Amino acid sequence: MTYRHLIVFDAVCRHNSITKAANELFIAQPAVSSTISEIEKKYGISLFTRINQRIVLTEEGKNLWLKAKELISSFDEFEQMAYSVQSKPSLTIGATFTIGKLYMPKLINNLKKEYPDANIHLIINQATLLEEKIQNGIIDFAFVERTPISKDMKAIPIGSDNLLVACGMEYNINNHITIQELSNHPVLLREGGSASSELLKSILELNHLRANIFMESASNEVLIASAIENLGLIALPEKLLKEFIDMKKLKVLNVENISLSRIYNAITHKNKKFSDTKNKIYDFCIEEIKKIILNK
Repeated sequence: MTYRHLIVFDAVCRHNSITKAANELFIAQPAVSSTISEIEKKYGISLFTRINQRIVLTEEGKNLWLKAKELISSFDEFEQMAYSVQSKPSLTIGATFTIGKLYMPKLINNLKKEYPDANIHLIINQATLLEEKIQNGIIDFAFVERTPISKDMKAIPIGSDNLLVACGMEYNINNHITIQELSNHPVLLREGGSASSELLKSILELNHLRANIFMESASNEVLIASAIENLGLIALPEKLLKEFIDMKKLKVLNVENISLSRIYNAITHKNKKFSDTKNKIYDFCIEEIKKIILNK
């Protein structure tokens, strides 16, 4: 029993005619007769009787026609909903805290202008948790400041930035320091798992050193405020620190022989299959955020 069987049966019922049903459906009259016979044989029932060269619904046929109309209506509703999902897609995008603050407001604003019917949900969190949410199907794709850890992730570079090591203007330290000196001073870091925290820790570990962690926080603002109060050193993106450096609330330290540059990536699951509309949105977001990062 298929949707085609229901449509043919309904047309014959409405017209009380094999010929008229065939004309409406643009199919041959024998095909209509054959479809009705298939239904009757499958269920062992009689849908129509012939009276004076006319076909008339049996009682069983009348009851089944009511149910057929319900099923056809449900199928039509399903199709309308499915097409609505395609024209008004729901999309969940992730971003790390830094990217979320610096670039996502403009990206989302541009996205809404380009796709006003799209239902967009944004999740801001650390890169590790965003990867987990992609793995679990909660997030469609995300923007992070590092190469993904999982081999199940597909990464597309979208830009880069540099971390600066900085401190308060009255903090007692030379402007030029070694990585050994860096490890001797208290540092104010983003929480474990964040891209900036992991980058600094990994560089220290490569030099057989450990960070002297005084504070960990998920808030860049808290870390910056604490550094301004001379509580320790911070390592955060240049774009986040620029205004405080310009206002002479923070000073930049030159750490010898280390690079704190990193690559921004758009990540999604390598097996993720997008609909045509979602794929267009995905491509739009990648190209748009590249422009925004370059222009910042």
